[in-house]
Amino acid sequence: MSQATITLLQNYYDAFNRQDMDAFLNMLTDDVIHDS
Repeated sequence: MSQATITLLQNYYDAFNRQDMDAFLNMLTDDVIHDS
């Protein structure tokens, strides 16, 4: 896994854990699907 991918994932989870939904959602593309 590239360092760029690792950094992106760290930032993604950091924003989610801070409940910073604006930052979290801005990291997603329009076609992302989260299944639960």
